[in-house]
Amino acid sequence: MENCLTAEEVETIASKAREIKFFNEGNKEQLLAYVREYILFNETQVELIERGEEDLLLAYIKRRGLFYEAQIKFVECCSRELILTYLRKYPLNRKAYSKLLERGDKDLLLAYFEKSRGGFGSKAQIKLLEQGDKDLILAYIKESRGDFGSKAQIQLLEQGDKDLILAYIEANGVSSFWEGAEIKLIERGEKDEILAYIKRSRGGFKPEAQIKLLEQGEKDLILAFICVHTEERASFWKEVEIKLLERGEKDELLAYIEASRGSLWSEAEIKLVERGDKELIFAYLEASYGGAVCPKAKAMLKARNDWEEIVTSFPWRF
Repeated sequence: MENCLTAEEVETIASKAREIKFFNEGNKEQLLAYVREYILFNETQVELIERGEEDLLLAYIKRRGLFYEAQIKFVECCSRELILTYLRKYPLNRKAYSKLLERGDKDLLLAYFEKSRGGFGSKAQIKLLEQGDKDLILAYIKESRGDFGSKAQIQLLEQGDKDLILAYIEANGVSSFWEGAEIKLIERGEKDEILAYIKRSRGGFKPEAQIKLLEQGEKDLILAFICVHTEERASFWKEVEIKLLERGEKDELLAYIEASRGSLWSEAEIKLVERGDKELIFAYLEASYGGAVCPKAKAMLKARNDWEEIVTSFPWRF
């Protein structure tokens, strides 16, 4: 500090009470020099905010951030310009950004989203959605890259704004929805949203959501899901394969057999043979790059009258 305070004077004010007393009694030059050099106690920060000492606060935040309680008071009391200066440099704690949301200043919120990549917890995300400012929600989705918690994802789907839902799916990408939100998305029944999610998440539905999709029975969506999912993950969970076979849609089964390279769980293999459809059985045996048929399915195939043709055509499977 430029000779405004001696080392002895600094030592004298190095406690909370003394620091506040110093700010009550010191001259402006001394105070500015002090805030530029030293970390203030939280109580002192709050005191300066409550007194509206924005010149001192500006000098202080140019060098360092505020403590927890001071951040909350700062967002509640200080001018937009001062808060914007702070947001360009520092994050906010949960209570402080909740107060920022309550304050409702769009410019401040946009600045916060940009600096913090969204930066809200689940409760604030839900509050943002409930407030319904579409521009702010879109800005949050963009900056956070679709980083909503599961409750906020469900809130978004329940509010039902298609533009926001599609924007969220696009921003969220391969991170995908939580399982409860995936099921909610399917239950909404909006084909363009589901198809967008299938493509963007690379077929990333969780098992329960996969089963829900099959139960809904939209063939275009199921075929799209089979194509994308198997490109990324080779095969379905066992329960999903069985559900697909129980649906009994031949074009879906042929698409799945081809995309999964003829690799079914043993229980699904048995169900496929039980259907007795020669085209499906031959497609399955032909699609595999290797691996024997499970013993029970093999025994069932041996009982067929075309067994000789099967074993001659696909010896690698037996």
